[in-house]
Amino acid sequence: MSVLDALARADLHRLGFREADARDVAGLIDALPSDPARLARVEALATRFRSQVGDFFRTDLGVSEDNDLAALEEGLVTMLALVAVAEDVHAEMVRRGVPDDVAWASLADLGQQAHIFRQVFGFFGLLARGWCASNYTGRLLWLGRLQYTLERDDEGTFMGVHIPESGPLTPDAVDESLAWARRLAPTVFAEYDVERFMIYSWLLDPGVAGLLNPESNFARFAQRFELTGAGRDGWRDALFYGFRSEPALQPVDLSALPADTSLRRALLRQIDGPGVRTLGGRLRR
Repeated sequence: MSVLDALARADLHRLGFREADARDVAGLIDALPSDPARLARVEALATRFRSQVGDFFRTDLGVSEDNDLAALEEGLVTMLALVAVAEDVHAEMVRRGVPDDVAWASLADLGQQAHIFRQVFGFFGLLARGWCASNYTGRLLWLGRLQYTLERDDEGTFMGVHIPESGPLTPDAVDESLAWARRLAPTVFAEYDVERFMIYSWLLDPGVAGLLNPESNFARFAQRFELTGAGRDGWRDALFYGFRSEPALQPVDLSALPADTSLRRALLRQIDGPGVRTLGGRLRR
């Protein structure tokens, strides 16, 4: 199937695109035949992405992860190429034992990333190119409240835990998602050891957690993990994920940021004080 045919039959809503973003993707698709240079780049990248399906640990994915608005065109080309190969990724996930609807829900993270881009910058685009390309190898499972990615480190393989913006982080929702992941991941990734569940997040910073009610959803979530390693500066992560602000591209005035939740108030106090660290954590059994 040609790239144009694949794009023409793509279900953008099933891929998680909100109405405004879906209209913009559809506009790009409609204009593609009259832009042979962009079409050629989309075709080349789609061919590369298709060859990487099932190759979960590729580091050379054919895209950059530069947080640079000058790379806006690369983001659009990447998005179109990913839409074009979505059915191939879905087929591989189903072949591995992912239920049909769960596979589509997992691939819908692409639309989620377009939504995040619009929240941050106010217009359509894609910034998380490396993240999306990695996940379109078939490594990401979106299971209820949490997402999981097959990853590896010096100790071996593990399931990375991620917190998409999709509702309250209640203990019951987290328990349900984790139980689902423990059932499904060993089947989907049967050739790998997926006993470890790891997270890397500013939410684990003890300074942030210490400013929250211990019974709050976020504090109780952080308590599930045992800290590992020294971590790194989490200033950018806290601003991006906590306030949808990209400090690498936008001036940040802390006094102008919303303090409308206990988590945001804790983040602002920590950022303006000792600073926030992004830390690794291993899920306690």
